[in-house]
Amino acid sequence: MFVESITSQGEGPAAWIGAIGQALGALFTAAAVVVALCLASKESRDRKREDFGRSLAQAKLVRVGGPGLVAPNERHGRNEYRTEFKIENYSDRPILDLHIELWTGQTKRTERPNMAVHSDVWKREQAEFLRLSAGEQEPAVTAWRVRWTDADGRQWCIDKAGTDPYPYAGEAPRPY
Repeated sequence: MFVESITSQGEGPAAWIGAIGQALGALFTAAAVVVALCLASKESRDRKREDFGRSLAQAKLVRVGGPGLVAPNERHGRNEYRTEFKIENYSDRPILDLHIELWTGQTKRTERPNMAVHSDVWKREQAEFLRLSAGEQEPAVTAWRVRWTDADGRQWCIDKAGTDPYPYAGEAPRPY
């Protein structure tokens, strides 16, 4: 149809050359758009990867020590076991919504924890012990988890001593 319209007008080779030039121009424009979209997508992925790397570096500055079992001490007026965790925030930003969760006895790790403690804000360079009351009998800890939200809104978790934090996505903790 395109060829018929050019030949019926009788314009000859000049019309053909013009039509081919327009077709090539459209093709190269489409190719340029595809290349621009690919570059923008790559830059976006690289930026997300850099942001995640920065957040992970900050999350690694949150140190978790524990769990430690503290036996009853009647001399100090305590007649129950306590489990304690030392939380240290060495990052330059606060951490938010800090949760310490403990599973004991027959409680499955997919269920809600038996014991939990929560703190809204953990300031930068803050280091303190958080204690959970475990009752009058020594608890049989089966799993534990410390999770928090960083200042950028990413959730992090540690559920094994001596490991780096990892992004928290609602999964059950690893066995103790």
